[in-house]
Order: sequence, then structure tokens, then C-alpha cells
Amino acid sequence: MANPVHLALIQKGVDAWNLWREEHPVRELDLSGADLAQVNLRLAWLADVNLQQANLTNTCLQGANLENANLCGAVLRQADLSQANLNAADLTNANLQGANLTQATLQKAILMNTDAIAANFIAADLTGICSQQWRISIETRFNQVYCDYVYLRYPFQERYPEIGTFSVDTFTKFIQTALEVPDPDLAAPSALDTPTPEQDALSPAAEHQHRPQPFLQLKHYLPWVGVVLLLLSVYGGIQWVLYGGPIRTPAALSKPEEKDTAGGSDRTDVTLRRTLENKSAAVWATVLSPDGKTLISSGDDANIYIWNRRRNRIIRTLKGHTDVVRTLAMSQSGELLISGSGDSDLKIWQVKTGRLLQTLDKHTSPVWSVAITQDGQTGISSSYDGTIKVWDVLSGRLRYRIAAHEGPCWAIILSPDQQTIISSGADRKIKVWDLSTGELRQTLEGHTDTVRAIAIHPTGQQMASASWDKTLKIWNLATGELIRTLEGHTSRVTTVVFNGDTLASGSTDNTIKLWNSQTGELYQTLTDHTDWVLTLDTDLSAQTVVSGSKDKTLKIWQAP
Repeated sequence: MANPVHLALIQKGVDAWNLWREEHPVRELDLSGADLAQVNLRLAWLADVNLQQANLTNTCLQGANLENANLCGAVLRQADLSQANLNAADLTNANLQGANLTQATLQKAILMNTDAIAANFIAADLTGICSQQWRISIETRFNQVYCDYVYLRYPFQERYPEIGTFSVDTFTKFIQTALEVPDPDLAAPSALDTPTPEQDALSPAAEHQHRPQPFLQLKHYLPWVGVVLLLLSVYGGIQWVLYGGPIRTPAALSKPEEKDTAGGSDRTDVTLRRTLENKSAAVWATVLSPDGKTLISSGDDANIYIWNRRRNRIIRTLKGHTDVVRTLAMSQSGELLISGSGDSDLKIWQVKTGRLLQTLDKHTSPVWSVAITQDGQTGISSSYDGTIKVWDVLSGRLRYRIAAHEGPCWAIILSPDQQTIISSGADRKIKVWDLSTGELRQTLEGHTDTVRAIAIHPTGQQMASASWDKTLKIWNLATGELIRTLEGHTSRVTTVVFNGDTLASGSTDNTIKLWNSQTGELYQTLTDHTDWVLTLDTDLSAQTVVSGSKDKTLKIWQAP
């Protein structure tokens, strides 16, 4: 049964609960068996909490931190878990019927015997889940799921694939137990002929099947799809696609890309100078030193790599984080590096020696973005819980906290004059904050989906935003006026950077696109990456652009 003190605290509301947890770092919190049905627990800090057998029916847990939570046997029917952090949570025997897990992270979550009938996992991160005998139905949705690998047996046994991650060279994987596997030798249908989930649900083949299927078997299938797909085969056919990028035929890959030829432009194309391979990890973050001589990258193996640009090899590996390192920031002097990780920690490093100077546990959810002022004295970080924290680099003292966004705060940057913080989030908003006071100055709206990345023109007059709605937008930073919208990507835009007047964007369509930021014209598309482009950076000279990808490579480009 729930601890009466803990139950009384959570019933006071999320703000009171979260504040108490910050002041009382107790790990053994017991809400087991608690009746929390239809309670608003949005953004609640429930990491490590015992919620075994709790009733969470129709409960709002949007953006909640449930990392390592014990949810064994919990009833989560129709619960809103969108954007929640369920990393390493134990959902054994839990009831997720009809639950909304859109954009939730479930890395290393245990889903053994979990009832996920009609649950919505759209755009969720299922990497490393243990899903022995979980139950799904034709209504269970898996569109655009991010998944590198899975475990077929508890406790985290039978990893698939055995080594590495699902890649573009891997066959499609799918699950089926009761029905025959579709014949892979049959001619593959075109993408236009493939039925949508809604069409499939209405098909006669689907109507006569009514039982959920457990997740037991993975099998190679459909080598004609040029992306990572994990197909759940239920009710006699392919159900949903776990999506790693658009379907691209060889003809599409070799098709000449758009270039700005209007007016006889003699613009020189960006050229690929070198590819650096990091076979152990997808590249989530990159940063170039101001002089362009040092390149630093990080990824999902929890390590940070310092590369020698002249020798094009790793000269130092920084270890200390225990989860994916998604964000890096370097001081203008090139002496300090700040890293933010899925382990919720911030670390400050000395670049020259690789020495760890300080670890800051400022956040209670994964850190998604960090920035540092030019003088190296102030650090800014944003988290999955929607907060921004501003702190002193030398002492680690927290200056203030901003409840910035409804849902994850994906990106933060500093204006060139060091007076404002610009942030973007899952609430589709861009916000401008006063750095000295933390006060909100302006809110920019226009995107129809998560705003994943933002960048400021070197002059400080324009800002670009990149969104999961497949577009980029250019704004007047002073007035907040939308100048133009750039369309061209066929999937989510994940990263953006200014290189002089050139705007570079990266996407889960595996491409980098180069735009004239002053006219909005697309003049080049780079197709050298074979998986999602996750990060872009440039040096102060604007001559070099570096890209990092889920294909485990960094590419160095020569700008025109």
C-alpha cells in the first residue's frame, strides 16, 4: 500500500510534489496501489517511484519523469503519457490499453506481458525495450518510432540485432506468431499501393481477426525498403511502420537535386572533404572549436570524442556520462566544454586535457540542449521536462529556473549580443527570454509540430527554426515577424545552422539542404548520409560545415 505521507504529498499537486522532491532527495517513494485515476500529474517528477498496482486510468502524465519507476501491474488505461520519460521503467503486467505514448521515451523499458492493445506509440523511442509477450492489436500505433535494437527475452536477453543497431543495410524486421510470414520473394508493392493503417483496419483480412499478438519473433523481410523499418505483423498483414526516413528508390537517390540556376548563378557547390567513422555510436552532437582545429562529437554510447582535424582521428575519449550525450557547447576561448546527457547530468570539461572539472545534477529529466556565454561564466541548459536552468559555470550555483515550455524544451541558443536566450519546444513555440532576469520577452508561433532546432544569423537580425512539420521558418528576431517558410524536406527537420548567408538544414529524410537565407531558394541537397542527420555545426570562418548522423559518421564539408 502507498505510504500515507507520500500519497498526501502527490494529492497536493505536481508543484508541491516536485518542490518537496527537490528539497528531500529520498529515492524510496511508495505510491503502490494508490488510486490516482484522472489526476493531473503533468510534468510530475516520478522517477524511481514505486507505482506498482497503482490506478492511473485516464491520468494526465504528459511530460512526466517516470524513469526507473516501478509500474508493474499498474493500470494506465487511456492515460496520457505523451512526451513522458519512461526510460528503464518496469511495466511488467501493466495495462496500457488506449494509452497515449506519443513522443515518449522508453529506452530499456521492460514491457513484459504488458497489455498495449490500442496504445499509441507514434514517434516514441523504443530502443532497447524488453518486450517479451507484450500484447498489441490492430489499433496499436507505431508510426515513426525510433528504435535501434530490442530484447526478445527478459531480463534483457536475445538482443536483436546481436551487435550494433538496425541500419539501412538491415532487412525489415517484423513480429508474427499466429499467421504465416508474407513471402519476401513476391514483388514488393509501391509505397503508394501500401495500405494505410486505417485502410488495413477496414480490410476483410483484418475484420476476421480479433486477437492481440505477442512480440516474439523477428524475421528479415522487404529488402527493397531503403530505410530502417520494423514491421509489426498482426491480424494477417503488415500493421505499422517504425520509421527511420522516407522510402527512397535507387532512382531517387541518383536523381539530380535542385540547384539555384536562376539568373545564371555561378555559386560553387559545397563539397564533401572527408568522412570520419565512429563505429560505436550514432552521432547526436558536434561542435567545432572557434578556430576550426578541434572537432568534438558525442552520441548514444555515452562518450564524448575529441578529434584532431589535421590527422582526422580521435585523440581523446571523455567518459563519465551513463546515457546518450545529445548536446555539447564550447566556450569561445575553446577551453571549456559543457555536455548534457540523457542521464540528466551536465558535465564541464577542460578541452585541452580532457579532465572532468565538475558534474552538475541540475535537471531531473534528460538534458536536450546546452549553451555557454562568450565569457565562459554562465551556462544555460534545457530539459525534457520543459525547463531552462541558468547557472554559474565556475561554482555550479543555480541562478534561476524557467518553466519554459509545455513538454520538452528541445533547443536553446544565445543571441550574439548575449542579452537573450531563445528556446523552442514540443509545444510548437519559440520563446525569447531576458538572460539577466529570466523574463519572457516574446513568443513566436507558426509551426504545426515540435520545433526541434533554432539558429541565429551572425548579424543577429534573423533567426531560423527547424520543425518536425518538415519546414524551416526564418524570422525577424527583433520584431518576431515571420519572413518566410522554407519547404523541401520530406521528413522531420532536426537541425539547422547558419553558415554566413547560407542556411544548412538536416533531416530524418537523411539529407542536408542548403538554402539562400535571404531569398529562401534551395540551391543544393546533399545525400551522402545513409541515415538521419542529427546535428550540424560550423566554425567562425564559415568555411567548414560538419554533420553528424545516425549512420555513425561525421562528414566535413567545404563551404563555398
